[in-house]
Amino acid sequence: MHAFKLKHPVPDLQPIGSVSLLGATPTAGDPQVAGAMIYGEPQDAFTCGLFSSTEGSFTMTYPFTEHATVLEGEVELTEGVIAAKRHIHATTADAERMGLENGQIVSVEIPSANGRNLTFGDVVVRVSDSYALAMHIDTDEANAAGMAPNTPGTIIK
Repeated sequence: MHAFKLKHPVPDLQPIGSVSLLGATPTAGDPQVAGAMIYGEPQDAFTCGLFSSTEGSFTMTYPFTEHATVLEGEVELTEGVIAAKRHIHATTADAERMGLENGQIVSVEIPSANGRNLTFGDVVVRVSDSYALAMHIDTDEANAAGMAPNTPGTIIK
């Protein structure tokens, strides 16, 4: 485990929504989560983020080893869920301009130089004015599609 100290104030956590949007299965209640990345980006090999959850419980299986520090001790999570669900972050203005709503499920077509376009289905739209317009997908999916950062796509409703 690598420990490091923040050299700046803790950022405000941004609402994400139900844990099910992250691929978790709620087991009691409907826990809502919020988070903020403080190092790296979700697709990077090493990242650090702060996350919170409202009361309730859920199960989640990770395809990697995750280390979490909680208010009452530490726990190392080594078993569990899938990568976060494919999603699009959009501001309210972006969503209105494109005719999208928070929680809407869409598909996104990704063009390729060799004419073998790929369409990602089951992409959830997340709307918040704290977001910048971007689509987030699993690194393995991006690599399989031959995508580079800032690859354009077409939203299919």
